[in-house]
Amino acid sequence: MLVSIIVPIYNVEQYLVRCIDSIINQTYQELEIILVNDGSPDGSLNICNDYAQMDQRIKVITQDNKGLSGARNTGIISAKGEYISFIDADDRVEESMIESYVNVAKEYNPDVILTNIYQYHKGNLTYTETKNNLPYGKVLNKKLISEHIIQPYYGGYLGIIPSACTKLYKRNFLKNYSLLFDQTLKRSEDYWFNLFVFQNSEYVYCLNKSFYHYYSNQGSMIKSFREGQFQAFLDNRTKLLKAHENFVFPIHWKELNNQFVNNINELILLEINVKGIKKAYKNIHSYLTHKEFLKIYSNSSPTKKHIRMIKFLLSKGMIIPAIMSFTLWSLQET
Repeated sequence: MLVSIIVPIYNVEQYLVRCIDSIINQTYQELEIILVNDGSPDGSLNICNDYAQMDQRIKVITQDNKGLSGARNTGIISAKGEYISFIDADDRVEESMIESYVNVAKEYNPDVILTNIYQYHKGNLTYTETKNNLPYGKVLNKKLISEHIIQPYYGGYLGIIPSACTKLYKRNFLKNYSLLFDQTLKRSEDYWFNLFVFQNSEYVYCLNKSFYHYYSNQGSMIKSFREGQFQAFLDNRTKLLKAHENFVFPIHWKELNNQFVNNINELILLEINVKGIKKAYKNIHSYLTHKEFLKIYSNSSPTKKHIRMIKFLLSKGMIIPAIMSFTLWSLQET
């Protein structure tokens, strides 16, 4: 069984060797390794070409910059494997990952295999394992997929469900449903890709193991910030509520509002860390005075004390103290 591993690459030369080494050293060797150089201006392409000369399984594709979604889509279209896996170039994976995937694929033949993840924090010195409360070790049919994987999109703990890097996808399944990443989105590409994946899946297997090491670095943080993300979150919420027409389960509004508020809180912290508070102030002020956002915030139920304080300040129209609270929060997070 051939497995295609797709690695989108942009300005990651300092991490790329670690990533590729973790792939070529997999215990399962029947691999097609697709390195998509997405117009990277650094030395990433030279590293890719050097590895391609050493390992005939490696295929290097160079294209003008199309972003993460565009690079992944190029890989999907080029892939020949029965299954597809995505790995970001600044991360690494356990050497047993593909072998474990293949063992499940051969036994159960699911459309998607879902696993957990190791997430690094605080300068990548510590990490935690992130997992969901899922029916692990069994095949989920459409009813169980809806209950355990899709419903958390509408209020619940999403965890690793939206991540493309914690999955193995059957290539023909993606092809049959024309499932590609939306290159028009400014963010949440994984989120929407996997919502449509699970909406169309007949069978999903949940494997209670972690193989993927997700690292946090300054470059990826800057790359992840784009202007217009606040409006994108509002548009995504509208789109998500529209998509609910396809499902029969109820929306858990408090939890859904909590998800939205947490996303905006993370956006504000990211913008402060990337720009600095002086340059970020105007945008943040506009977020915290947006009527729809304030309505959602007022109908959320945060559990953390500092977020409850921000909610109180916003309810009283105390925007500047709320911004100061976010600034102090950002200092604690760095």
